[in-house]
Amino acid sequence: MLEAVMLSGLKIRTKLLLGFGVVVALMLLNAIWLTVSSRQIEAAMRASDAAADTVITMKDAFLEVRQGRVMAWSYMATGEPSYLSGRDTAFRNFDDIYKRALALKPSAEAVRLMDDFRAAVVGFRDAAVKMNDLKKQGVAATAPEMVAVMKDVDAGARLYAETNGKAAGFLAQQNDLAAKQAYDQLSSSNTITLALVVVLVAVSAIIAFLLSRAIATPVRDISGVIGQLAQGSTDADVPHRGRGDEVGDMAQSVEVLREALHEAHLTREAQAAREEDERRVLARRQALAEDFVSRMQQLASGFASSSQEVADSARNLSSTAEETSRQAQHVAHAAEEAATNVQTVAASSEELAASVSEITQQVSHSADVADVAFREAESSNARIVDLTNAAAAIGDVLNLIKGIADQTNLLALNATIEAARAGEAGKGFAVVASEVKELAGQTAKATTEISTKINEIQQATNGTVSSMSEIVRVVTDIKSISSSIASAVEQQGAATGEIAENCQRAASGTQQVTENIEGVGRSAQVTGAASQQLLSLSQNLSGQAADLRTVVERFVQDLNAA
Repeated sequence: MLEAVMLSGLKIRTKLLLGFGVVVALMLLNAIWLTVSSRQIEAAMRASDAAADTVITMKDAFLEVRQGRVMAWSYMATGEPSYLSGRDTAFRNFDDIYKRALALKPSAEAVRLMDDFRAAVVGFRDAAVKMNDLKKQGVAATAPEMVAVMKDVDAGARLYAETNGKAAGFLAQQNDLAAKQAYDQLSSSNTITLALVVVLVAVSAIIAFLLSRAIATPVRDISGVIGQLAQGSTDADVPHRGRGDEVGDMAQSVEVLREALHEAHLTREAQAAREEDERRVLARRQALAEDFVSRMQQLASGFASSSQEVADSARNLSSTAEETSRQAQHVAHAAEEAATNVQTVAASSEELAASVSEITQQVSHSADVADVAFREAESSNARIVDLTNAAAAIGDVLNLIKGIADQTNLLALNATIEAARAGEAGKGFAVVASEVKELAGQTAKATTEISTKINEIQQATNGTVSSMSEIVRVVTDIKSISSSIASAVEQQGAATGEIAENCQRAASGTQQVTENIEGVGRSAQVTGAASQQLLSLSQNLSGQAADLRTVVERFVQDLNAA
């Protein structure tokens, strides 16, 4: 919940700066505490040292007083003047040591006790000097005056010993107290410092965990979706699209990529279905065109054979007519019948010409259909080119993802540098930065693999463009063949018209023969047989014309159905 509310809307750079800022603030707080604590410990140690120096100094002062006492009594015992100078030197040293003790700035109570000690020492010194002066004057040790002074000396010795004990005891207590305060201050400082270090480590671990959840986990999720897209699955849901950071931008880009790949997949399926339908239609039309050409060739051969037979029969009939010219009267009826048959042939030829004209129109319609197929093929080719452009746009999206991965890698490198600068406290960030860098590398690698797949799609699309170009060429050839068939059928129509015209001329000639011939009695049977043969051939031509009409009509119906 914390990550979703506080981190998902922040940029990666802001997240890293925020995490480092918290850690740096804790480190500064720890440094400030260490500085203050060090100064407190230093003050406590100075106080402890001063107390210890005061104790030592006062002990030195006490030793000098004892040395002066020894010198005074040594003079009393020996009368040696050198002991007097030793006595004075000891008391002068005491004064110097006492001044050094005051320079250590002890407490007010310590100064009071030290002053009492000094006053006792001054009293003892004055009594000892007076005792030595009496000795120098030759006063006996048993003299009342000497006895009284000696008592003063002993009393002064006891007094300075007593006051020194009080001062030394108080200074020792102060020294112990200062040492204890210094130890307590050091212990407290160590405890608080350790607590701050623990807090710093804990906060660093929490920040590292949150940054990992906020950056590494979403990147890993998006990488999984990209892997599914690379495997051809375009139905995968892209997570983290609502985030406001670079991860959200990456998720949006992957969503655009997924939608583009899904649309490309649907377009390829629809295009493949259309191409399959067009191939079936073209194959059907090709088969029909080949069958039509074959049948037309057969009918043309039949027409040629029948025409040759009609020519032979006509030649036989001409010979018979010349041979039987003297018997025109007997074959007049047969000549009229022959004229009638020739008229029938002429009528059939006219019907054949009409059928050929219908074939011409249907063939022209077939050429128009082929032209429509040509335009549709060109349209399909243009759509495939659009698909190629869409694949190129997908390549641009992949470049954007790669740029984001490179930026993530750069941010990870900056995080590693900052972690290195942080020292021990930045080791956790170094590990997180390394993982982010590795994930960015994996994202760049996956983007490269997707780019390879897109290049393969573009190559396949280019191959489809070549295939469509080949289809356009084939449709163009069909269109050219249909035009050639139309031209051939038009020529066949012209030939059929000439046949009809020749039949009309033959009918006119037969009528003239009927009016001119007389007496064909002996050749009548030959002439009748030739006329019957000519009739049979004419009927054969009529049947073939009917077959041609039927074939053409079926071809037109099949072509329309295809």
